[in-house]
Amino acid sequence: MTDEITAIDQEITRLKEKINTVQGQETEVYSRIVGYYRSVRNWNLGKQGEYKDRVTFSRLTGREIREELSEPSREASTDEISDNSTFWSYSFFYRNTCPNCPPMKEALEGVELTSRSFNVDTEAGMEEASALSIFSAPTVVFFDKNGSELYRTGNPKEVNELFQKSAAIA
Repeated sequence: MTDEITAIDQEITRLKEKINTVQGQETEVYSRIVGYYRSVRNWNLGKQGEYKDRVTFSRLTGREIREELSEPSREASTDEISDNSTFWSYSFFYRNTCPNCPPMKEALEGVELTSRSFNVDTEAGMEEASALSIFSAPTVVFFDKNGSELYRTGNPKEVNELFQKSAAIA
């Protein structure tokens, strides 16, 4: 029995020494650039710098994201909303560097509802976006007077259609 214990102790010692000499390999990181995935190592210096400055949009863990995505969608199509008089307010989520955010801001200029805007590049904006499971910018979330979400979109055309439809009804 002591020979077995000695053999086990020797094996443990050998494995501990082996762990101390383990050397890793460089990890290849791929990310999306201009519509396709490519090794970050092969990007030009400017794009590599942009990659280092990127902010992860969601603070949810992988498990939490899967749970959020498995819930039924809270979005409705503009066809399903016939009367926007139920809309009470909206929250607009944007980024300073987002090329699609200015057209959304322009689409919202004619919308006469109580509004709040959140820059997701800031800590407070990111917290609000995380609370509503906002994963992209621009996103506009419309609420009823009780604060319940009615509709969300990231498309300025949908905002225009939604509020033109109500103007035609009025």
